[in-house]
Amino acid sequence: MIDFSETRIRNVASDFARLEPLVMLQWTRIAGAADAENVLRAIDRSLAGSIWDRPPEPIGSDDPMLGRAVTLVGDLRSLAAARVGDPSHEAAYLLPLLQWSMPVVAFQQVEPERKRLAAWASARILEKILETMDLPGDSAG
Repeated sequence: MIDFSETRIRNVASDFARLEPLVMLQWTRIAGAADAENVLRAIDRSLAGSIWDRPPEPIGSDDPMLGRAVTLVGDLRSLAAARVGDPSHEAAYLLPLLQWSMPVVAFQQVEPERKRLAAWASARILEKILETMDLPGDSAG
Protein backbone atom coordinates (compact mmCIF):
# COMPACT_ATOMS: atom_id res chain seq x y z
CA MET A 1 0.00 0.00 0.00
CA ILE A 2 1.35 3.41 -0.92
CA ASP A 3 -0.64 6.41 0.27
CA PHE A 4 1.71 9.25 1.09
CA SER A 5 -0.05 11.87 -1.01
CA GLU A 6 -0.13 14.31 1.90
CA THR A 7 3.56 13.97 2.74
CA ARG A 8 5.31 17.26 3.39
CA ILE A 9 8.12 18.59 5.54
CA ARG A 10 7.17 17.60 9.09
CA ASN A 11 7.79 14.76 11.47
CA VAL A 12 7.76 11.50 9.50
CA ALA A 13 5.57 9.90 12.19
CA SER A 14 2.64 11.82 10.77
CA ASP A 15 2.95 9.98 7.46
CA PHE A 16 2.62 6.65 9.28
CA ALA A 17 -0.19 7.95 11.50
CA ARG A 18 -2.15 8.95 8.39
CA LEU A 19 -2.56 5.30 7.44
CA GLU A 20 -3.94 4.10 10.78
CA PRO A 21 -7.48 5.53 10.36
CA LEU A 22 -7.66 3.98 6.91
CA VAL A 23 -7.06 0.49 8.22
CA MET A 24 -8.98 0.75 11.51
CA LEU A 25 -11.96 2.81 10.40
CA GLN A 26 -12.37 1.89 6.75
CA TRP A 27 -11.00 -1.64 6.18
CA THR A 28 -12.70 -3.37 9.07
CA ARG A 29 -16.12 -5.01 8.85
CA ILE A 30 -19.07 -3.12 10.34
CA ALA A 31 -22.05 -5.40 9.73
CA GLY A 32 -23.73 -4.65 13.04
CA ALA A 33 -23.35 -3.41 16.58
CA ALA A 34 -21.03 -6.28 17.59
CA ASP A 35 -18.56 -5.43 14.81
CA ALA A 36 -18.60 -1.75 15.76
CA GLU A 37 -18.00 -2.65 19.41
CA ASN A 38 -15.06 -4.89 18.45
CA VAL A 39 -13.41 -2.11 16.45
CA LEU A 40 -14.00 0.38 19.27
CA ARG A 41 -12.51 -2.04 21.78
CA ALA A 42 -9.46 -2.61 19.55
CA ILE A 43 -8.90 1.14 19.16
CA ASP A 44 -9.28 1.72 22.88
CA ARG A 45 -6.87 -1.10 23.73
CA SER A 46 -4.35 0.25 21.21
CA LEU A 47 -4.35 3.58 23.05
CA ALA A 48 -4.32 2.18 26.59
CA GLY A 49 -0.55 2.04 27.11
CA SER A 50 2.29 3.64 25.26
CA ILE A 51 1.40 4.03 21.61
CA TRP A 52 4.86 2.72 20.76
CA ASP A 53 3.95 -0.69 22.24
CA ARG A 54 2.46 -3.23 19.87
CA PRO A 55 -1.35 -3.11 20.25
CA PRO A 56 -2.89 -6.26 21.72
CA GLU A 57 -4.68 -8.64 19.40
CA PRO A 58 -8.43 -7.96 19.12
CA ILE A 59 -10.68 -10.06 21.30
CA GLY A 60 -14.14 -11.39 20.53
CA SER A 61 -14.06 -10.66 16.80
CA ASP A 62 -14.31 -13.05 13.87
CA ASP A 63 -13.44 -10.28 11.37
CA PRO A 64 -10.08 -11.28 9.84
CA MET A 65 -9.56 -7.70 8.66
CA LEU A 66 -9.65 -6.39 12.24
CA GLY A 67 -6.78 -8.67 13.21
CA ARG A 68 -4.84 -7.58 10.13
CA ALA A 69 -5.60 -3.93 10.85
CA VAL A 70 -4.30 -4.20 14.43
CA THR A 71 -1.13 -5.92 13.17
CA LEU A 72 -0.58 -3.19 10.57
CA VAL A 73 -1.16 -0.49 13.21
CA GLY A 74 1.57 -2.11 15.29
CA ASP A 75 3.91 -2.11 12.29
CA LEU A 76 3.12 1.54 11.46
CA ARG A 77 3.74 2.60 15.04
CA SER A 78 7.02 0.66 15.17
CA LEU A 79 8.22 2.39 12.02
CA ALA A 80 7.16 5.77 13.38
CA ALA A 81 8.81 5.14 16.77
CA ALA A 82 12.10 4.27 15.07
CA ARG A 83 12.03 7.63 13.30
CA VAL A 84 10.65 9.97 15.96
CA GLY A 85 13.92 10.09 17.82
CA ASP A 86 12.42 10.57 21.27
CA PRO A 87 10.06 7.69 22.08
CA SER A 88 8.49 9.71 24.91
CA HIS A 89 7.18 12.14 22.29
CA GLU A 90 3.90 10.34 21.58
CA ALA A 91 2.24 13.55 20.39
CA ALA A 92 4.36 13.35 17.22
CA TYR A 93 2.15 10.41 16.28
CA LEU A 94 -1.07 11.20 18.14
CA LEU A 95 -1.65 14.69 16.73
CA PRO A 96 -1.58 13.57 13.09
CA LEU A 97 -3.57 10.48 14.05
CA LEU A 98 -6.28 12.82 15.31
CA GLN A 99 -5.90 15.01 12.22
CA TRP A 100 -6.61 12.05 9.93
CA SER A 101 -9.31 10.39 12.05
CA MET A 102 -11.64 13.37 12.46
CA PRO A 103 -12.40 13.93 8.74
CA VAL A 104 -13.83 10.41 8.39
CA VAL A 105 -16.89 11.79 10.19
CA ALA A 106 -17.61 13.98 7.15
CA PHE A 107 -16.79 11.54 4.33
CA GLN A 108 -19.88 11.21 2.14
CA GLN A 109 -19.03 7.67 1.03
CA VAL A 110 -18.77 6.40 4.63
CA GLU A 111 -21.82 4.88 6.26
CA PRO A 112 -23.18 6.41 9.51
CA GLU A 113 -21.82 3.64 11.76
CA ARG A 114 -18.27 4.31 10.54
CA LYS A 115 -18.78 8.01 11.08
CA ARG A 116 -19.75 7.29 14.69
CA LEU A 117 -16.65 5.10 15.03
CA ALA A 118 -14.49 7.93 13.69
CA ALA A 119 -16.04 10.39 16.14
CA TRP A 120 -15.47 8.02 19.05
CA ALA A 121 -11.91 7.23 17.94
CA SER A 122 -11.15 10.94 17.60
CA ALA A 123 -12.42 11.58 21.12
CA ARG A 124 -10.31 8.73 22.50
CA ILE A 125 -7.21 9.98 20.64
CA LEU A 126 -7.77 13.46 22.07
CA GLU A 127 -8.03 11.95 25.57
CA LYS A 128 -4.73 10.17 24.95
CA ILE A 129 -3.10 13.41 23.80
CA LEU A 130 -4.27 15.15 26.96
CA GLU A 131 -2.95 12.24 29.07
CA THR A 132 0.50 12.62 27.51
CA MET A 133 0.71 16.37 28.08
CA ASP A 134 2.23 17.80 31.22
CA LEU A 135 -0.03 20.78 31.76
CA PRO A 136 0.53 23.25 34.63
CA GLY A 137 -2.02 22.65 37.39
CA ASP A 138 -2.98 19.25 35.99
CA SER A 139 -3.11 16.87 38.94
CA ALA A 140 -2.81 13.83 36.65
CA GLY A 141 0.36 15.04 34.88
